Amino acid sequence: MSVDYELRLVTDWQPRQILEIVSKELGLQWQENSRLVGRGIVLGATAEPEQRQSLMMEAFGFKPTVDIWFRVETNEEICPGKTILLKASLSILGKIPGDGVLLVGEEKIVFQRINGTLIFNKKLQVWADYELSELNVPYFGQLLRSPLISNHPPRVKMRNNIYTRLKSLATRQGKSMTELANEAIEVYLKQVGA
Repeated sequence: MSVDYELRLVTDWQPRQILEIVSKELGLQWQENSRLVGRGIVLGATAEPEQRQSLMMEAFGFKPTVDIWFRVETNEEICPGKTILLKASLSILGKIPGDGVLLVGEEKIVFQRINGTLIFNKKLQVWADYELSELNVPYFGQLLRSPLISNHPPRVKMRNNIYTRLKSLATRQGKSMTELANEAIEVYLKQVGA
């Protein structure tokens, strides 16, 4: 059995350049159709189509330009493909700045890097804690809800006095609470450089 993963990134790099990095650093072999193979894994890279860029912009707030896909064999008790997936992903992230997300099954978040912050999804533990503890990059572990599979928008709790003032201002401006709260948060994020 195999499991498919996709690392979607914002970058000026071409898909072939990214695969060359992975091939060189991890010693993976080229197949004739511009794919790389290793023990328990096959991977490739393509330019991200415009339609998917728009979907990702709506869901994650960035437009990925490249999709690096991984097919990991999971038949063995020890899965060398999962180790290569981790090493390849971190090698790519180490060379290419910018936002990105690793998805499994095209919709569940394994990890994301937004505004330089790497967060692994605690709910989908693809790698054991000891494997992650060996990483040489700072990261966080949190529960990550995928906006690609949830019909419920995220909620933010606020103090009563903030809610009352926000409700009053929204009413006066003829806007919904959601609209005004999103505008306020967007202004704040721009001010702090996020």
